[in-house]
Amino acid sequence: MAQRQSRSGVSCKGLLWITAKDRVTGAPATIGLWDGDDHDVFTIQSQNRTYFGAGNLIRFPDLTASIGVRIRTLSVVLSALTPEVQQAVKAYDARHAPAEIHLAEFSPETNNLIDAPDRVVKGWIDKINWGRPGSRGESTCTLTIVSAARALTRTLPHKYSDAAQRLVDPADAFNRYTAVSTVSDVWWGEKRVASTAVSAAPSGMIGQVLAKVNSKAGR
Repeated sequence: MAQRQSRSGVSCKGLLWITAKDRVTGAPATIGLWDGDDHDVFTIQSQNRTYFGAGNLIRFPDLTASIGVRIRTLSVVLSALTPEVQQAVKAYDARHAPAEIHLAEFSPETNNLIDAPDRVVKGWIDKINWGRPGSRGESTCTLTIVSAARALTRTLPHKYSDAAQRLVDPADAFNRYTAVSTVSDVWWGEKRVASTAVSAAPSGMIGQVLAKVNSKAGR
């Protein structure tokens, strides 16, 4: 806090933490990457995490603070040639894997960590693109990360029926009469509210035609 109040400047580094899945066992497999000069250990949420640097993370996105539930999309560019990136993306199944981005602030004078890294993004890896070497000979792997607000766009996998609710809690009878709620009249005080169910009998011109056909068939 004293370093921030002094306004003497800070050096920010990006930390990327991926919780992928082992392709053989299916168990969660975690790995950390950052844009530092060497590998380092950071304490995040009372847990020591190892982050691999030394060229693993080439380019980090510009981060801006915002309010609301807008889905944020960020692109993190990694080196495609390092063993750690190969492990994270190829050896592990990183598609749709949970990902976290933290910011670590260092003192530019002492190069010491000022405070515990702050989490600025939490979401999932949406896309993985392998880039061809350009004119400078860089072979890259770009991860497109979407924020956790994406979860708000998912639809429910089941309907609000009594059977579906019983699977969640067998004692929950809230939707017991859902199936007949639109076919039964309801008294609201002294007023009778008719059901809004659509009649099974056809109406209009089609109903008149079918009525004539049925009357002739009954002769």
